[in-house]
Amino acid sequence: SSNIECFSEGVPIEFVKSSPIKKYIKLRQKSECQLFSSSDIYPLARTDDVKVIKELARTEELFNYQFGVVYKSKYNTMVVDPIKQYSGTQISYYPYERIIPTFGNGVVMVTVHNDRFVFLKQYRHAPRKTQFSFPRGYGEKGILSVDNAMKELSEELNATITSVPTLIGRITPDSGLTSSCVSVYLIKIDDYEKTCEEGIIDVTEIPVDEFEDRIYANVSKDQNEFDDGFTLAAYLLYKTRLSRV
Repeated sequence: SSNIECFSEGVPIEFVKSSPIKKYIKLRQKSECQLFSSSDIYPLARTDDVKVIKELARTEELFNYQFGVVYKSKYNTMVVDPIKQYSGTQISYYPYERIIPTFGNGVVMVTVHNDRFVFLKQYRHAPRKTQFSFPRGYGEKGILSVDNAMKELSEELNATITSVPTLIGRITPDSGLTSSCVSVYLIKIDDYEKTCEEGIIDVTEIPVDEFEDRIYANVSKDQNEFDDGFTLAAYLLYKTRLSRV
């Protein structure tokens, strides 16, 4: 008997869906509509059309693109959307990457202790430098936003919270790259402890009415320690809320 497999007389396979595209199709089927809403400016390719999927596979091979879900952790999901473009009557697709929160949106806590803001001095991996910032955290599965805010303060400062956190607004931190919308809470605390978690080097307090002077004093410095976008945006929401009370 021969060990050689007989040639299949069936229909040959025209293309194979890559694993990232399979994950992308599944993500679009289960995700909230807004994340994959229709747009004439950046129209998403149809993933329920076999001809389109075949063309995406061909485009990946020709141009060394990779569409779909290319990375996923418990915090972030890196997606490369196939965007449809027209050249006369011809349709083609190009990649446009973005980061989607894996389990909901994050939180930022405007933390106040005895009329002083509490800031973490942390070494941040992405910019590879130290920053002062309000405590914050990623969204987590099965946890409400307000509960997540208290959980993060407990983990990062072991803080004693004196009142129910107040939602003062939401911010979209980087709409050019991420789809996250971060909830900002005002939280007053009685006491806390310095920890060494998540790159925290130190904890510092600045009187609420002196914070803007501190920002201004750092503007001209090459190493501006108060340039964290989450913190600056959260402070603006805090200030706006106080002016309306």
